[in-house]
Amino acid sequence: MSTTDSLDDDQLEALYSWIDKIPLSKPKRNISRDFSDGVLVAEMIKYFFPKFVELHNYNDANSSMNKKANWSLLNNKVLVKRFHFELADEVVSDLIQAKPFTIEKVLIELKSRIDNKLKEERMEPPPPLSLLRAKESDQPEADQYTGRKGTKGKNLPLKAPQELPPPPFERITHKNLGSKDPIMTETAPRRQQGRSKKDNELSYMYEMKEQECLAKEERIAMLDAKRRQLEHLLDLKDTHITELGAQLEMLRPTGGIK
Repeated sequence: MSTTDSLDDDQLEALYSWIDKIPLSKPKRNISRDFSDGVLVAEMIKYFFPKFVELHNYNDANSSMNKKANWSLLNNKVLVKRFHFELADEVVSDLIQAKPFTIEKVLIELKSRIDNKLKEERMEPPPPLSLLRAKESDQPEADQYTGRKGTKGKNLPLKAPQELPPPPFERITHKNLGSKDPIMTETAPRRQQGRSKKDNELSYMYEMKEQECLAKEERIAMLDAKRRQLEHLLDLKDTHITELGAQLEMLRPTGGIK
């Protein structure tokens, strides 16, 4: 039974099962809405690759502008740099608007990239959520990334990774999003080629400043709304005081108090 033109029930069931194993900061009630600001996607990547994502740069957002800022930062700083693919503007727009099954297609692609990255770097996936929540008694403490007993705080011997050519940079559009092969074949010019380290640093600094400005604008808007509310309350109090003064005048004897 097919759920959409490019996703079937088995794919979705496997994806949801994978997501349930990852500890996230908020419960998943409606996956399209819950993931629309990009924060939970950043948390998922952070879970597998702690050094790839700085979560303090991603803020829960309700406005489309702030959601877009999160996705722009995730696109440029993580997806392009670390996983060699980019979400096209129309895909980001659908993610922000929580269009059904868009996030599922993106996460299927991301899962494939994560699995390949783990193999490439000879890393073991973190333990599932059930293991993280399990109570430990007298057994040696498990390492938080490998799940192996008695290895916490120790560096495990790993084979030196082979020097592999970087995968082709790909731009994820609606044309190839959700294709049967999770790794897309459509390629686009590599934005990262020919860019110096200084260019990358300047780009990152610009993204950070832009994120700060967006956060400050949202804060200013909230304070301005609060100011208007307080002004309205003051107007109501002034009106009430005026009405009470008028009532007192009506109650006073016309001849004055003797």
